[in-house]
Amino acid sequence: MKKLAFRVLSWLAFSALLWGCSGDNGGSGQGKNVPPPVRSLGSPVEVFRDEWGIPHIYGHGRGNVLFMQGYEMARDRIFHMDHFRRMVYGTQAEVHGEAWLEDDITKRVIGFRRLAEANLAYLRSRHPDVVSYVESFCNGVNAYMEDMKAGRNGAVRPIEFDRIDPDYWPDPWQPVDVVALAKALVFTQSFQGPLEMLIYLARFLLFDRHEDLLRFQPLKPTFILEPSATTDFDAFDVSGIRGGSRPWQDHAALPSADEETRRKVAEGLFRMALRLGRAFGKSALGASGGSNNWVVDASLSENGACMLCNDPHMTLDIPSILMATHIVDLDEDETGAIGNIAPGAPMVLIGHTQHVAWGLTNGFGDVTDLYQEKTCNRGKGVSYKGQCVPMDFYDETILVRRDGGGLADVDTVRKTVRWVPHHGPVLNDLLPDDIGLLLELFGLVFSARWPGFSETSTDLVCMKEVLDARTVEDGLRAMRYFNSGVLNWVFADASGNIGYMAAGPWPLRADPVDAMPPYLPLPGDGNHEWKGFRNVSSQPQTLNPGKGYVVTANNTITDQTLDNDPLNDDAYWGHFFDLGTRAWRITERLEALKGAGLFGINEMRALQTDDHLVLADEFLPVLLESRAVLCEDPGSATCRALDILEQWDRRCNLDSAGAALFGVWYTHFVLRTLQDDIPSFLLGMIGPYLSQVASRDLGAWLAGRGPASGRDYFDDRNTPQVETAADQMAAALQEAVAELFTFFGPSRPMETWRWGEIHLKTFSHIAWDDFSLGPFEKTGGLHTVNPAEYSLVQEDGSIQGLPYRQSAEGPAFRFCVEMKPGEWRTFNVLPGGQSGHWGDEHFMDQLPHWLEGESFPLWYLREDVEAHAQSYRLYPAGFPGES
Repeated sequence: MKKLAFRVLSWLAFSALLWGCSGDNGGSGQGKNVPPPVRSLGSPVEVFRDEWGIPHIYGHGRGNVLFMQGYEMARDRIFHMDHFRRMVYGTQAEVHGEAWLEDDITKRVIGFRRLAEANLAYLRSRHPDVVSYVESFCNGVNAYMEDMKAGRNGAVRPIEFDRIDPDYWPDPWQPVDVVALAKALVFTQSFQGPLEMLIYLARFLLFDRHEDLLRFQPLKPTFILEPSATTDFDAFDVSGIRGGSRPWQDHAALPSADEETRRKVAEGLFRMALRLGRAFGKSALGASGGSNNWVVDASLSENGACMLCNDPHMTLDIPSILMATHIVDLDEDETGAIGNIAPGAPMVLIGHTQHVAWGLTNGFGDVTDLYQEKTCNRGKGVSYKGQCVPMDFYDETILVRRDGGGLADVDTVRKTVRWVPHHGPVLNDLLPDDIGLLLELFGLVFSARWPGFSETSTDLVCMKEVLDARTVEDGLRAMRYFNSGVLNWVFADASGNIGYMAAGPWPLRADPVDAMPPYLPLPGDGNHEWKGFRNVSSQPQTLNPGKGYVVTANNTITDQTLDNDPLNDDAYWGHFFDLGTRAWRITERLEALKGAGLFGINEMRALQTDDHLVLADEFLPVLLESRAVLCEDPGSATCRALDILEQWDRRCNLDSAGAALFGVWYTHFVLRTLQDDIPSFLLGMIGPYLSQVASRDLGAWLAGRGPASGRDYFDDRNTPQVETAADQMAAALQEAVAELFTFFGPSRPMETWRWGEIHLKTFSHIAWDDFSLGPFEKTGGLHTVNPAEYSLVQEDGSIQGLPYRQSAEGPAFRFCVEMKPGEWRTFNVLPGGQSGHWGDEHFMDQLPHWLEGESFPLWYLREDVEAHAQSYRLYPAGFPGES
């Protein structure tokens, strides 16, 4: 958005002072006395467990504390840890059977095990201190497994292992497992291959319509680094609506073929994207992967302390994907670090110390490029800079357990996967041989480049550096080690400072992005490579912004996409960010709280479960303008529905008739408008992503912003008459009322229709359906702060029926902290429980509170921990020993 006078360069004012250097320039442990990994405790460690089963670990020396973190984590989650490791390595079919084979192949194509082995070797040479801490953690996990086998020290074999097989025992936990899990977690949040393949697929199928329908401009004009709250698009120059031809049209050339062949090619492209999109349990291509976090400085707080809140939106399986942790190295201080972590990894992922709090969301930054390769030497190499560069070939052997067989009763599947040395995995290897060969026949051979495919990833070093931070500035400096993907980091410290950085390895691309858009596959000939990465000082960031807060909810980082063109700015950060409703609503509420005076942590906690539907703010006023048409008979059902909608508070609570009416109306409105313009099989393909696309389009078109082609998408091309937006809205309401009468029954009063009855959530177990929980009635709606996404269509592209089933993603926890020294107040809740083992009292004890929007204190001060302790263990020096 070059025409704006305002430039989002606020970080430059302090970056020269903040950054003396950047990058991995010597290693965090080089030249230091690296502590040996702990194999048995060098001094006693105490473990208190509170009323939620959360362990609070106190010991002297970080190695001792991390050893016991591993031991107690295994007590809670050893099955979950082992399952996650198999998911990452692609060995699930070995114990669960053929249904898991396809996903195993996906993981072998990506090659997480190979990547982690090379990455670990690098870390050993450059950061031996961090590897020592990881080894101490792994030794603790393995000590628990040995106790579990021996039946000592209260170690219990979970029933899930017996469910696999009575003879099943997991392999020992290794540092390479930690490195692989860390890499996989960042991959799920920052690899944009599925989205970019979806954009290419849309271009393939929609021809000239794809620029109208795939809109980069968000629905609401808010961006992370804006200096103050935005009111509407009038503040921005939106005259440059993207349209017409560009000189880059041929760089992602599409094959010329008959319709049936094009459909098969489209199926291949879609399956490629879907396999990547579902690689870690997401419900479908385009599923959320989002999050909310925000940080408020001390000047706005009633207690004179910064506040930070975070709820990462991840897969809502059971056991919950993340868990709580509290580790205290008494050699450092009396309070330690508390927050949440992924089972199988040490330290704290999101949380706080007595000095600094930090949170993460998906940055949606574009650090992924797809390349269209030209093969050579009979398919053994790729053309690169005028030469035929050999590809790497890996022969993968996958064991597949036979149905009803024992652990040794397996079939062997062999799969050769290819790797382009200068880019990454060949994505065609995700496909069945016949479809893969068809794509290759048309020259559609794709590889993917992502910074995390490098052996030099130092994300674990970043976690350690954040734990050691004393100020926000220290936290920002630690970002020089975060180099696998881009995430939005927010920080707050005990001195009243706040900060933000969209941190990660931002590529410096060889081409001007307006000539060679990185969101389409680039020629793999060597002329379109990365020249390096942005210096950390030039990455988007701010320290103590004047408005007193920072909000991130996967929305655009700068004003880059607000004119619908991500390519015409001084800096390119990404393309298809979130549509902005969550960030808009959070900002709106913070501004209202500011206007009313000082506010506190309880207002922040309530905001995490805000269920106000911004979509209703956008579209309901336009629908209400049709009252004269819909209320020709004031006693009609559609007129009564309009009355309910007009009086509705626009919240998606369980008892809301307005939410039920609007939700079903919106589904019909979207389908009535777009089903004649998007092929039904493509509608079915994009599934949960349809609302992200449609809401941008409909909001812009109703406001007179496009489409660029001038095409009238409200007109149904399959009818002789010309329909208007008002016609489609009115017809959609009539259809919605009829569908709801069918669901609730003709005699039930419309005022008693409940959103909760038509909006349900099931928590699927990671391995077995009969361990799943639900369905439960679920608050929230499409793109609310409290997210509750669902697909508007079925897999065949037809309209979704009732009840709506929330997709797999949502808040993996809700965390808030007030950073007042000596009086820290921390709150948390998981969508399940601390334990990952079925039948444990803490397996799902937090789920009812999560569903009700409640969180509870995470006890941080020792006197609180002791007061709420339900159990206590003292592990002596020398543990585990023989007893």
